[in-house]
Amino acid sequence: MPHQPIITEIRCELSRRFPIAQGDVDLFRYCLKPLPSQYGGQQEAILIFEDDMKKGHSNAEHEGEIVLSFMSLLFDCRVRKTGYRVNGLDIGGNHPAKAHLSELFEGPLPVEDAAEMVRHLFTLGDQLTKQFVRACNAYALAIASVELDRSLSFLLLVTALECLSTQEEFCSNAELDKSKKSTERYCRLVSAYCGDVQSLYPNGGEEAFLRDLKTVYYSHRSGFVHGGKEVSIASKIADQSGFNSIGHFVDGKEVFTPSLKWFFQITRGTLIGFLLNFPRNDDSPNKEVLADIARGRSVLTMRVGVPNPPLNPDAGDEAARVG
Repeated sequence: MPHQPIITEIRCELSRRFPIAQGDVDLFRYCLKPLPSQYGGQQEAILIFEDDMKKGHSNAEHEGEIVLSFMSLLFDCRVRKTGYRVNGLDIGGNHPAKAHLSELFEGPLPVEDAAEMVRHLFTLGDQLTKQFVRACNAYALAIASVELDRSLSFLLLVTALECLSTQEEFCSNAELDKSKKSTERYCRLVSAYCGDVQSLYPNGGEEAFLRDLKTVYYSHRSGFVHGGKEVSIASKIADQSGFNSIGHFVDGKEVFTPSLKWFFQITRGTLIGFLLNFPRNDDSPNKEVLADIARGRSVLTMRVGVPNPPLNPDAGDEAARVG
């Protein structure tokens, strides 16, 4: 018995507006229908497409999300999904507004030791403080990406750890060459500084723990950057089931995919542990270090008075005249 086609409608908001007389926008296999604008509100539209189900199954909502991300590039604007309807059934009203992990970042704020933590930040030294600030920025972006793309969250969390694992103060290049031993440096950082790390071990103990760390680095980080691989849906299932990782088969081979919640705990535990326990030569806080970093980012050095400088600095005036 042939499958019935599925008609999918994705409602979205765009940060740019269509021309006043704009009709439907042809996107080849897809159709974008502008909606009347709200007074003072965002431009809205509905992305419509049909799946003939010839391949037996569909993931139409995610297909629509992929198209929205392409539209963001195509139209150079922010595009946000706001609703979802399939074959006339309004799924968006019953769809959870928050990702499963959002609850990790809610609840009471732990502010008891905040002042002391900032003092620790001020004693890391200029270079490590600058790198730690970058790690914090990557961690914050990973939280913001949870509802958008867990592959991106994994990538940003690894980046946060690499902000510190690549530093000479943490581990000399002579001991572990950062260009050849980046994974070993990353694993060493976590093993050395992640607080209560054994509570995050899977059933296989330390060996399985290091296996899962390397999976994040090789498959989630390097695969995403170099191989174009997405994080397996097994990661989401592990989160929903409360497991640190989940075993499954890919091309007949058993692999273990860690949960994103687990890696958030690993990353935060490592960053906080580093902040508290990294050895300092000087324990006196530099209260101006963040102000210095901010000031440095606001400075732009430019050439003045030479609109077309010679490409060869040794060529002198002759090259300048020829140019």
